[in-house]
This record gives sequence, C-alpha cells and structure tokens, in this order.
Amino acid sequence: WGDAPVHSLAACLFLGRDKIHFFNNIGYKHGSFIHCPPQEIHRYRCTCKPEKSMSLKMDYSCLKNYLYEIKYLS
Repeated sequence: WGDAPVHSLAACLFLGRDKIHFFNNIGYKHGSFIHCPPQEIHRYRCTCKPEKSMSLKMDYSCLKNYLYEIKYLS
C-alpha cells in the first residue's frame, strides 16, 4: 500500500462527510489509475484522455459509491 489509500482511509474514518471534497476538475494519475477532468475547459495543458479516465461508467471503480456517500451524487 502507498500513502494515498492510507490518507483516504484516515480521512474516511476521522472526518465528517461535509469535510470531504471530490476535485472533479483536477487531473490525477497514480500508477494505472487516471482521473481526467471531464470538461475540456478544466484540462488546460493536461495530456490525459477522458476515455482512459476512471469514471462513473467503469465497473471496477468504487468512485460512484464514494461520490454518493459524500453527497456529491444523489
């Protein structure tokens, strides 16, 4: 395990849902996991491809559950 999942678990355990924010407009890459901002205006000089991004459509991603839990999705 790297530090990112440990930080995520700590935030989940010790912070309230209202203290967690999902930065949808910031690109991120960690190993093979990629989040590419969906709106072109937020991509600026990103080299990511939205079709390669972990998204709400991918079955192996728990992002949809996470966003529902923090009330980002209803």
